[in-house]
Amino acid sequence: QKPETWTCTFCEQHVGRHSMRQIGFDRLGRAVFYTSFIQCGDNAFSAEESVRHMVALMENGVKSMKERYHSQKQQLKKNSPTQPDIALYTEEQLQEEKRGPSLVAAAAAAVPNHIPEKWVVVLDCTGMSLSACNPRIASAVTSIIGDHYPERLGFVVTLNAGYLMRYAWAAIKVVLPATLCDKLMFVSGEEDFAKSPLSDIFDDDLREWIQEEERLNRASPMSNRQRLFWKDPCRSGEMAADGAEAGQSLHDPRGTKTYVSAFLDTYAKSVAADTAREVLTAAVAAADDDGPAAVADDDGGTTADNDGGVSEVVMPVTRHQPHPNIIAELLCSTV
Repeated sequence: QKPETWTCTFCEQHVGRHSMRQIGFDRLGRAVFYTSFIQCGDNAFSAEESVRHMVALMENGVKSMKERYHSQKQQLKKNSPTQPDIALYTEEQLQEEKRGPSLVAAAAAAVPNHIPEKWVVVLDCTGMSLSACNPRIASAVTSIIGDHYPERLGFVVTLNAGYLMRYAWAAIKVVLPATLCDKLMFVSGEEDFAKSPLSDIFDDDLREWIQEEERLNRASPMSNRQRLFWKDPCRSGEMAADGAEAGQSLHDPRGTKTYVSAFLDTYAKSVAADTAREVLTAAVAAADDDGPAAVADDDGGTTADNDGGVSEVVMPVTRHQPHPNIIAELLCSTV
């Protein structure tokens, strides 16, 4: 089975097993993954489970970056047909020590001249316990990233890293490549967050989501809405939970507003469209010699030659898949 088709069967069998999920994109269009120990259904999972979940997550992160890139290009051509779709600033320029607000603002509005290939991980250590400090899991995950996804990791930011995380990191980093160790960043509190490079790399939507998610996960007791992170908060029956005032927008633990709008709110319709494409592809392939001929095109899709001489391309299903429990909830809500 190809990695790009993997799903986390453990999450499908045990709802809420893993909390790591994609929640948005940074200013460079890189997929951003978030996880919090306190949201995990069980921290005692195996290395095999963790690897399968991470591979499925990373592969779908790649798909989401492609979808977002092509969507941005189409929108840019629609709004400004004569404007070249070339990024104003590259990733290297953004990472320069001296970068001003004007550069960041310009980069946020630009469309990259290539599909982003890296992702960012936000690790919230709230609720981290001794049982979660499994060196086999850390070794397995870092090995799969280093061996099969080299240079794909942008960086890892850890929030609320207590003594357990720092001790675990001190033990793990001695066996990791220096290039990987340099990509870990410890951030503590809003002030530290504001002073870090994250204030430039993350836009307001993403930064506010992370800070609010972190705050709600540290609340005692943590609300069911946060614990059941895969559910739509507007359907959870807890509209007044977590101190949300009347008229105030409800925090969605599934992801940022832009990610939810682009990938979750439209998911059920997208699945229906993909199913229709698959049916059409099967019909073309099953046609007899007198019917339309199906041939493979350069993009891996199928071209059907109709009687009128018009070619219709049926693209393969490569759509971004969110967290398995979010998918199940989305599909159930449409039934």
